[in-house]
Amino acid sequence: METAVGSLNASQEFSRHQPSDSGSVRKLLLDTKTLRLILEEADSLLRMFWRAALPKSEESKPDQSLKEEVVSLRLKMSEQEEALKDAMERLKSSNRTKDSMEHFIVNQLSRTRDVLQKAKTNLQVKTQDASVSSPSLLVGVS
Repeated sequence: METAVGSLNASQEFSRHQPSDSGSVRKLLLDTKTLRLILEEADSLLRMFWRAALPKSEESKPDQSLKEEVVSLRLKMSEQEEALKDAMERLKSSNRTKDSMEHFIVNQLSRTRDVLQKAKTNLQVKTQDASVSSPSLLVGVS
């Protein structure tokens, strides 16, 4: 194909310098026919290329099923991510509740300890007061 185009270019250069006679017209006609054959061959090659390059309808079915599977898997993944986010929120909430309950229990135990210490002090004071006023009654209490 390239050699035919090259010869066509050379003959055009040659025909420019010669007077127009029947030989030049015949040469021009021959070059035109050669160019037409080259263009038809290029057209044929392009058509074969496009047919070979385009996927057939049967080949697109597996591709379509793979695309559908990818869409399905992405949907499942987004559902799992949403479930994971919900679980993390519930975990954070339960941890806050646990911390709050621990704080409440510690406060209650602290108050109970303070009350018990006060009660112990009061009992010790009453025991001492009672032992001073009647020593024989509280001998067994310690």
